[in-house]
Amino acid sequence: MLDYKEDWEIITMHKQYRRLTQNYELDKPVWLGDTRYDLKRESLLEGKLQVYMPSSFMQLSEEAAKEKYPSMNRPQIVVTNEDRTVDFTFNHVEKTVLPLTSQTVWAEVDRLFPRSVLYDTGAFKSDGLEILWLEYKSFSLTSEVYNILFPIMSVTVGTVIGTFSCPIITYDIWKPCVMEIIKTIHIQEVDNEGF
Repeated sequence: MLDYKEDWEIITMHKQYRRLTQNYELDKPVWLGDTRYDLKRESLLEGKLQVYMPSSFMQLSEEAAKEKYPSMNRPQIVVTNEDRTVDFTFNHVEKTVLPLTSQTVWAEVDRLFPRSVLYDTGAFKSDGLEILWLEYKSFSLTSEVYNILFPIMSVTVGTVIGTFSCPIITYDIWKPCVMEIIKTIHIQEVDNEGF
């Protein structure tokens, strides 16, 4: 059941967050809650995507990814913490109707997961890329999940769909750092076709 009062409080806190966001230096250790994370730049999708990831996170094997994401539409890459509650996922999309907008992306999320609650949207332009972001709450069988969906649009590589998810009770710990991570994503542009 949706708790509209709780959701309104989260939306209000997001507005405060924008005014008070801490600047993270991703090449230095960061504290998220009571845990210290060293971040390192990772190359994913055959070296085409560079993104900062906590060094303690691991990329799931194909079998482990099938267990965590049983749908046939599971992401190509799942990077997760030790207890598999905090995830980054990445998926290269072969065919994308460009340009993507926050409205069209949210319409698709809402179609697939109609109980989801949209909190906010935005976009970053960095290093020749346009990266949309949408944050929303979804529901698993046992809990509420905080999500940031961030499609990355590149002229030569195409679209990479990135996501971040964590339990809703820890979103305020993770969100500021994840938003900084998204801003620093780099795609190695290629002259040949695809990945």
